[in-house]
Amino acid sequence: MRHSVWFVLVCLAAFVLATPAARSAAAEEEPEVKRLFGFERDEIAEHGATIEEVEDAEVETITATFGTYRAIGTIEKDNASAGEWALVRTIADRWNWLLPDNETIYYERVRQGGVLKSWGWFYRVLGTDWSGYDRLWIDVFSEDGVLRVRTELEDDKLPEPVRRAFDVPKGRWVTLEIDLAAAVDAVHLDLENVRVLDMLVIERLDAPQGSRIRVDNIRLAREGAESEHPVLRDETPIKLKVHPVGDLVELEALDIARTEPPEEGAVGRIARERRAAYGLMSAMDRAIGRFGDGGVVLVMASQAFVSLDGGLTWTGLDGQPDGTLYSRDHRGHHRAAALVEGPNFFAAYTTNRCAGGAGRTANKFSRGVRGDERWTLGPEVVIDSSTRHCHAGFSLARTNEGILWSAWNHRGTDLSRRWALEARTRWSPDDGRTWLTTACNGIVGPQLPNSGGVLLAPVGEEQVAIFWRHGNRNLVMAHSEPIRLEVDEIQGDRVWLDGGSRQGLELGVEGLLTLPDDRHLVLRVISVEDERSETVVMGDAPGANEIEEGQEVVAMRWSSPITIADGDANRRGPCSATVVGDDLFVATSAHRHSPSSVYCYDGEQVTEVSPEGFEFPNPLLVNAGGKLAMVWREGENAVRFAIRNNDGGWSQPRAVLETEEPTQTLVAPQSADGFIPIAVGMADRQTLLTTAILLEAE
Repeated sequence: MRHSVWFVLVCLAAFVLATPAARSAAAEEEPEVKRLFGFERDEIAEHGATIEEVEDAEVETITATFGTYRAIGTIEKDNASAGEWALVRTIADRWNWLLPDNETIYYERVRQGGVLKSWGWFYRVLGTDWSGYDRLWIDVFSEDGVLRVRTELEDDKLPEPVRRAFDVPKGRWVTLEIDLAAAVDAVHLDLENVRVLDMLVIERLDAPQGSRIRVDNIRLAREGAESEHPVLRDETPIKLKVHPVGDLVELEALDIARTEPPEEGAVGRIARERRAAYGLMSAMDRAIGRFGDGGVVLVMASQAFVSLDGGLTWTGLDGQPDGTLYSRDHRGHHRAAALVEGPNFFAAYTTNRCAGGAGRTANKFSRGVRGDERWTLGPEVVIDSSTRHCHAGFSLARTNEGILWSAWNHRGTDLSRRWALEARTRWSPDDGRTWLTTACNGIVGPQLPNSGGVLLAPVGEEQVAIFWRHGNRNLVMAHSEPIRLEVDEIQGDRVWLDGGSRQGLELGVEGLLTLPDDRHLVLRVISVEDERSETVVMGDAPGANEIEEGQEVVAMRWSSPITIADGDANRRGPCSATVVGDDLFVATSAHRHSPSSVYCYDGEQVTEVSPEGFEFPNPLLVNAGGKLAMVWREGENAVRFAIRNNDGGWSQPRAVLETEEPTQTLVAPQSADGFIPIAVGMADRQTLLTTAILLEAE
């Protein structure tokens, strides 16, 4: 009986504390200034970090870390703002540090100018619920001169961090103030789910090389609280940044009006492989496609090539012997995706090979479009400036209406699964000039622990399907769905759209509003109601004052995921996909040399359509003139081809290419008529072989 009474009392207390009045009272009990972290030795050890002593230092120095990619940094027992210890950083200019306009968003460059990086230990030390407070205070001290410091604060929803910049004077402790209340009002920063706080030096104003900066006493404060040090503020408006569009580059003219069809068995060669090869057959950074009677465009890493004789000989897009460099920031690695349609190509890529667990890097986009006489490259634009870790699952797709989609693996923000991957996406309605988010910062549906192997495939005029590995064994799929709304009311810098949750809008969704002269405004949803949704205009967009009631806003959402395949330990996510007629086909990637599987989704049900009688590890699916075909690498020295007949059966494999030296990669288009161009990467990492599969004989 006594236990029952206690149970009732505990439940009653929980109910009372859950009421708004109780929560308000609890908030009032919180201190006016709440200390989060002060870099004290005992404080660091209390949170479970490993501490390494630095011997023979003039001042007592230690380095603390929570493990790989989770370093707190070096602290010194000398000149602290509060207590005895403070974080210390030395700022050194290096060739890969400062960018034009001090846009220090890349991993290596951030690390050179980096002061504080909290990814991986943020949730342990700083907490994630900052609600009830209006300001974030951070004490800093510049030893040698004036430094321009930028703070970057993220939640798990914003596509861009809240950035604030301060000029820190020499020789005295000052307090940097980040106005949390203003960030909530301007961009709906979620104070109940803050995730990462970064601080970096973006410019040495009069400080010498090797300047040192100290950080201490991170705390939350309510409005009206007073700091013991002078307070620095960034008074500029808080807005989500719209990244600038790069310049267009016109190449020298090249006549491609007359092309020669490919010869059966003819093999071309490109001596351009310079990056390390990779084992899977999926194209990743490489793409190939055909145009005319025998024209072929090949994209590899940061270069593009063209052949006018079916892949036998190759030049750059301007006719020069070397390939055409289409990006300065791609840097030739394979964390990328490319797409070729006729003589045009599109590419999405990460600016660095790997951001590590703690780094922020950027995803970028560029393209090459063929006009009457020449190719035009660009513009090079930012897809996402806050991606984390490696992107081995990049994908790119373009619908019949010209809507581009980019998807990638993103290090998750789910604090219970810090090493999980999320499937994230951006979409572009204007062929890559503007990139918008879907759902919560582009996450496809809910948090996706252990997801990976992201793959996109166009499935209609303006829709794409996305496949990913969910958990260790399941292959799942969702498809994009357009949302069209109208401007209902305008209130200053806030715009109300008709319809909210009834039409599938979510917090963080971005929509595009087109003005009469084809200028675009990006609106971001900051609140959702049943009848209406509230948005703000991103960035300092010209024409924001020209919005009128009744104008259309186009946004995108994702359908609920469906399971394509489950339960098989060999399935490691999607390998390739294509559409034939009204059917969507996808192949699973194989674990080591185990067989893959092929599935058909007709819009209602999933059917396995794998060939019987032969194995086909990691096939590339192709719409071959209205029939499903697949190309795969058999062993290390052979490439095979098979086609699905009208009765649903498969032809026997036939040899496409036999090599004496081992191969490691294969590239084929999603669709082709007449012939299928393919490219094979050799294991020597220096050679790429090209040939064509003629379809007339099938």
